[in-house]
Amino acid sequence: SRMLPMLFAARPGAGRDLYWIAALHAAGALGLGASILLTPSLVPWFAVVAALAVVAFLAHGAALARRRVRPATFRRGFDPTPVHAVLALAALAGATALGVLLAWFPEDLALRRAIVPYGILVLLGFLAQMVFGVAGLLAPAYAWIRRHGGASPRSSASAQPPPAALDFRASLPWLRVVLAGWGLGVPLLAGGAFIGRHEIIRLGSLLLLAATLASAAHLLALAGPPPAGSGRPTR
Repeated sequence: SRMLPMLFAARPGAGRDLYWIAALHAAGALGLGASILLTPSLVPWFAVVAALAVVAFLAHGAALARRRVRPATFRRGFDPTPVHAVLALAALAGATALGVLLAWFPEDLALRRAIVPYGILVLLGFLAQMVFGVAGLLAPAYAWIRRHGGASPRSSASAQPPPAALDFRASLPWLRVVLAGWGLGVPLLAGGAFIGRHEIIRLGSLLLLAATLASAAHLLALAGPPPAGSGRPTR
């Protein structure tokens, strides 16, 4: 929740709504754990409570997306970070719907095929993609600080070069591969697992592999040695 304003380049707001979202989520998670161990008949109801917390969290994300700061002066060109955040939240919404259905109809043989797609949407679609979105901001910012953080404190901030690592125009080919790989790979992998089509699973896996390698190449390029005269020692 605290990272969503950074991902969307939005004004964070007061944040008071996060407390009751967290309380609702805690009630759902604790209730699910206790009911699974003690009273399985209550699992569907606590699944609904947890789902309501996710819905509130998604509404919070949608509100942040509407409060985006324009223009975002520290980001230039096409910025894929909000797109990754939206895709991650969409995967969370899909996983939540599947989770509620699995909780209410555990004996349905057709729904049992959704167990693996549920895990894919949670671990890859939401969690991993949100990590990629955060890394897309933090790693370039760290690279810029590493290059120019050793400049003389007497120098004016305006004399420093802009954070070129956050100028997404220079990295557009890599970012397109990463965004396409995640945007297509996760649905193909989850959908292929649901219908049992191995060729679709392979295609989704290859797209995610290409996205991961492209992101790794981009981050390694950012982590290169500081240019001469930057004032930072090369390690």
